[in-house]
Amino acid sequence: MLLRSITKHVRDQNWFAVFLDFFIVVFGVFMGLQVSNLNTARQQGILADNYLLRLHADMTRSINSTQFMKAFMQNNANNIALVNESLKACRIEEARKDNFANGLLHAGKLVPASLISGTLDEMRSTGGLGLIKNLQVRDAINEVIREIEHQNRVWGAIHGRASGSHIYIDQRVIFSPKTPKGGTENVSWDALDIEFEKLCEDRKFQGSLSSLQRLASVNVEWLDRNLANFHRVKDAIDTELNITPEIKETTP
Repeated sequence: MLLRSITKHVRDQNWFAVFLDFFIVVFGVFMGLQVSNLNTARQQGILADNYLLRLHADMTRSINSTQFMKAFMQNNANNIALVNESLKACRIEEARKDNFANGLLHAGKLVPASLISGTLDEMRSTGGLGLIKNLQVRDAINEVIREIEHQNRVWGAIHGRASGSHIYIDQRVIFSPKTPKGGTENVSWDALDIEFEKLCEDRKFQGSLSSLQRLASVNVEWLDRNLANFHRVKDAIDTELNITPEIKETTP
């Protein structure tokens, strides 16, 4: 219809009408592209907000889990220090015997940060990170990725340093708990079987404990860095999406 009108106007040499028809065509195409771009931008905005809400929930769970592991590792480092102090003095305070036993039980255990990475992995694999326009949020996400990848690269070396000391200690300590213990569970003093006086004279044993205490402290420092990064992402998302404390509590 429009083509027939343009042809007629050209034949009649009605150039104003030709220009008007041409303008209508160009304007129609332009408006169509604009509407399409607006729809695409709206859909991408909805998808980005959905990613941020899911990432907020993941960071909340990551923080809770990592805080638990940090508390365990800090307590572990303190208990190992107690074991060394007691062996150097060759005396154990009665009230701290359980702490002494658990210092030996958990010596050598190292734990990474607990990053719930499902949403983050999906965003990286699908290009979803590019949908996040807020630079503060993107920088915070990138720092989480950078720190986790750095720690993963050197985690094997840290475990390697701990293994020799761990083996030496395990060969001189026997645990006989009434029920099986694993992970972060603790035992009581009566589950521990050691030759205390001999260990007081065993410098290699005490040196191995000191090495594991230092590694436990390094582990705590790493967990602290991860916690700071997780909080930074969560707080940036709070600001971007205007999440209030009341909404935070109900966010899945």
